[in-house]
This record gives sequence, C-alpha cells and structure tokens, in this order.
Amino acid sequence: MDLLEKLLRGIYSYDFEQPTALQQRATKLCILPSTRELTQQIQEVVLALGKYMSVTGVTHHVCIGGTYVGVNMKRLEAGVQIFVEQIHDVIEIMPQNTQIIFLSATFPSNALEVTTKYMKDPIKIVVTEKELTLEGVRQLYVTVSREEESKFDELVDLYEMIAVQCIIFCNTRRKIDWLTEKMRSRNLVVSSRHGDKDQIERDDTMKEFRIGSTQVLITTVLSARITDVQKVSVVINYDFPNNREDYIDRVGRKCVTVNFVTDEDRVMLRYITCGTKVFAIMSNGVRPC
Repeated sequence: MDLLEKLLRGIYSYDFEQPTALQQRATKLCILPSTRELTQQIQEVVLALGKYMSVTGVTHHVCIGGTYVGVNMKRLEAGVQIFVEQIHDVIEIMPQNTQIIFLSATFPSNALEVTTKYMKDPIKIVVTEKELTLEGVRQLYVTVSREEESKFDELVDLYEMIAVQCIIFCNTRRKIDWLTEKMRSRNLVVSSRHGDKDQIERDDTMKEFRIGSTQVLITTVLSARITDVQKVSVVINYDFPNNREDYIDRVGRKCVTVNFVTDEDRVMLRYITCGTKVFAIMSNGVRPC
C-alpha cells in the first residue's frame, strides 16, 4: 500500500498485524458510519494509528449530533483527510463530483437503495463468507437448557472460573436488562449498554469498561462493533447469534469465545464454525467438537 513508515509504526503498535480481506481492498477509502458510536470509535483508532506522525500529519474531524454546526463547518472548510457524519442529509448537499464509499457487513434491501440513489457506476468490492476469518479465536461451547435460571447459573459458574474482564453478548435489550440485574443480585460488578440508554450513560459505560473499573460489559449485537477494547481476551455469547456475520462481529479478534448453546442452536453453531476448531466444555474437561 506504500504507507508511510510513521503510519506503519502506529498500525503495528495498535496490534494490527495483517489486514482483513476487506481492508486489503478498501483500506485507502474513507468510511461513513451511520451511528455515533462507530464514528467515535473510528476517531479513536485514527488518533492511535497516527500517533507517530507529525501534529499536522493526519487531520480529521468528527461531525455528530449535539455539536455546534458553525464549529463543524469551520473545521471542514479548513480541510480534513478523514471525515465522518450521518448519511442522507450530508449527501444531499455535497458537490456532484464527491466520491462516495459505502461499506456494510451485510446488504439488506434498504442499504442497496442508498447505492442506487446516490452512487454513479460504483465499483463493487464483495467479500465472500469464506474470507470472513476466525483465525486467532479459540472457540468453546457449553450445552445449556432454554430455562433461563439454569442458563444463568451456568454463566455464574463460568465467570467465577475465568475471573477476567469479558464481554457478554445477548440478542435483545430486554435480556440485557434482565441479565444485568441478575448478575448484580449476585454482587457481581457489571455494566450494560444498548440503544434504549441515553448517550451520556452509554459513553460513561464504555469509559468505565476501558479503564477497568468494571469487569463485565453486557451488550447486544447492535453494539458489537463499538466494543473496540482490544485487550479483552474473553467473549461470552450468552445468546447464540442468528448468523455468521454477527458472530464474527462479536468475536472477530484474538480471544477466547464461549458459546452458550441450546439444542436449537446446534445447527447454527455447526454452520457458523464450519472448517474451524470448536471445543466442548464438559464436566470432565474440554474436548474437540
């Protein structure tokens, strides 16, 4: 990619060793996310990757709701290399020759409408499922019943064994609230975040988790992409995800992932982890699946 040496230093110091299949093809393009959390995550990564460059080496500005429009305009007029903001309204006022890049893990019909409405003869970069990698992830699973109290007891037993900072994923906001209260009732210090919480509370939750003042973060798949805590070594899928993309969003980094699997989840487990090693946690130890 002919990247500057100082930029490469920042990349390697962030523990990025090799680009993913998509990054190899699109890493020089700009990213336009649709949520505040993704925008702020990208800002943090930009600052980390560019830390060895000069003060003026990387210029960027984050445009999000709740900030002064006039300030945003002045920063953008001064020129930035990396620009992120909400989508539709911004595109409407952009010059006709503006380059538009649209990235998504999946492409539902409403996402495709954006490409046909705003893009002219776009270049399509498609990553197949085979290129979505689980390299570096140690995958374990525990067989559980659908009965929530029994499933919860399994979680508490597991957490007492590992006793490290971890992320627990649930499939619904209601389940997050329920699990948070249940774990706190056992005197476990946990934090939770989902879309129903206000932005200040969500930001405070992530800050507490990053600095280590709380050991457990309970969240949903919709929040998975903002969990940019690189040093988290354990991910627990309390609710098993419904598709492979969500699974990789949750565990797609070097970690140990423990999947709680009911009888109904077994087919999806085999499909998602096909071609990779998965180990079952049994009462007499761990064995290959």
